[in-house]
Amino acid sequence: MLKGFGCSHSRTLNELPATFRTFNQHQFDFNNPSVDQINIGDIAVALSRMPRFGGHALIDYNVALHSLLVAALTPNPFKLAGLLHDGSEAYMGDIVSPLKHLDCMAGYRRKEEEIQGLIYEKFLGINRGVPAIVKEADYVAFRLEQAYFCNRGILSTDVNLVIPKGINVKSFFAEINQILFDNTYKKNSDTEFMNKFLEYGGFSGEIK
Repeated sequence: MLKGFGCSHSRTLNELPATFRTFNQHQFDFNNPSVDQINIGDIAVALSRMPRFGGHALIDYNVALHSLLVAALTPNPFKLAGLLHDGSEAYMGDIVSPLKHLDCMAGYRRKEEEIQGLIYEKFLGINRGVPAIVKEADYVAFRLEQAYFCNRGILSTDVNLVIPKGINVKSFFAEINQILFDNTYKKNSDTEFMNKFLEYGGFSGEIK
């Protein structure tokens, strides 16, 4: 029983509805997600407040900055797909990769794929998985992030890092410099995310 909150009986979390209200006051329903519940402003704000690497990076580094980095690495015409590739995390949170890929997390991964498909459907016009070139950019970003933000500039040698054809490493270093040395850029990562959304062809009418 919750005393002092006007509750006359106890209630477990399993009994609560599978919905929550977003930053921009949209109702999101995990059991029945739809494109109408997806909002680019919600995605930008949520990702800008979500720490990457479970909060264990050596600098203040969030998922919005990671998304900007992946988009910088991704060639045209896939930059918008790169920017939005972790959009589902705005609704589901960012779970560290070693945990997310355990067998017991299969249900989570299926729901993540469903919501990511809806995000791509809304902003790219097609319900699909993350394109292969974006996955490659995401992996390159992950390895280089580990080196710059987690391992004090040391790229681990346990796996050889091969840069796939089409991945723009020069853009990566330009982005890295802003993340490392421009505090305003980091502080306003939600705004930077929105600016890139428009630059890469996102619809301005969705910004609300």
